[in-house]
Amino acid sequence: MRTLLKFALKRRFFNKLSLSLQALFILVVFGLLYVDKLSAWIGLDLHQPYQVAFSRDMDTNKIDIDLWENQGFQLVKEKSDIFIDLNETGYRVEGVNDVILKERIQAILLIQHKQNILKTSQESVHAWLEEYENIQVHFEEIEVEQTSFKAQLALVFLTGLYFMLLNFIAVNSGEIIMEKTTHIMPLILSSVSIQEHFVSKLILGMFSVMFQIVSSLFVVGLGLYLRFRDDRFRGLIQAASKYLALPEFEFELLLKLFDFRIQDLQRLGLALVFMLVGIFIVQLLILVLASQVKNAEEAAAIQGPFYLVLLLIYYLSLSIQSPASLSHGLGYQLSFVPVLSMLMMPIRIFTQELVFVEILSSLTISFALIIFLLSVTYPSYVKGLRNIR
Repeated sequence: MRTLLKFALKRRFFNKLSLSLQALFILVVFGLLYVDKLSAWIGLDLHQPYQVAFSRDMDTNKIDIDLWENQGFQLVKEKSDIFIDLNETGYRVEGVNDVILKERIQAILLIQHKQNILKTSQESVHAWLEEYENIQVHFEEIEVEQTSFKAQLALVFLTGLYFMLLNFIAVNSGEIIMEKTTHIMPLILSSVSIQEHFVSKLILGMFSVMFQIVSSLFVVGLGLYLRFRDDRFRGLIQAASKYLALPEFEFELLLKLFDFRIQDLQRLGLALVFMLVGIFIVQLLILVLASQVKNAEEAAAIQGPFYLVLLLIYYLSLSIQSPASLSHGLGYQLSFVPVLSMLMMPIRIFTQELVFVEILSSLTISFALIIFLLSVTYPSYVKGLRNIR
């Protein structure tokens, strides 16, 4: 079986297509993290501000240069694509078609308009407006668990991981179908037993999943670490502020918003355990079904409905995320059902405080199902491999 595992690993991970896709993934991750520097290197220069020219008839003293520059604009005297003039009815702006850019310019002009009115108003009016628009409020900060935001963030991560793993559970079934349709299965079974072949496929499937998770997290983590050491993400924040209409902020504010703790890592680890257990059950079922397939057409007929069911499980998990459902309703009950628990239990882990008995009970039921399926489906697997036409 060791020789079979080495051969399968080499064929699966050390082929030109796999290495090319891994290299492409690394390029995409680092390209996104260094998009500002990459664009400057190729001449796009994402940090180049929008150039704005004002009419010569406008009073330059009424133009707040700092206000415009802080919003990603550069005031120029010569003619530019964006031209602003002031007439009797208001401001007239030329050269802007983008809706978001129009909103930004209108917001800046409104602020500038208010500032000019305050400068020309009487002192009493100015003081009254300042008192009207300002109030002193002091908040006493308390320790609050920010479960809502972190639960949404974790759900996004688990969603991406869920669909990524579903892609890998089909690899083993595809290999079995290929080995049967190309009539090399008898040659393989002459060197290893059916039991060794079955165990090796399960090991390879889980190893592929774990390798993809670890390698992806390593690449993303390395990229984030290198970018943090470079400029603490200031370049990315400036690019997001300019092109996504986001306010500029410091990286420390982002960390404070996320508020990561040791408990969050523990919850993420438990969520991954439930997801891997569910994926193992799905992989086992697909593996046994693939052994019954005699040609590629039958494989498509089996795998299609299987993935449709998994997609329905995902949307069902999204539709019953209410606190009442997760506490004592349908979501609570489905978190103990194998396969369904690989999404429902992680959602409960990140949104509620669970007792250890609930987690242990759900895992016990899933492992009991795995043992039952191994004992029941293995004879079908043996029969399917021997039934080669």
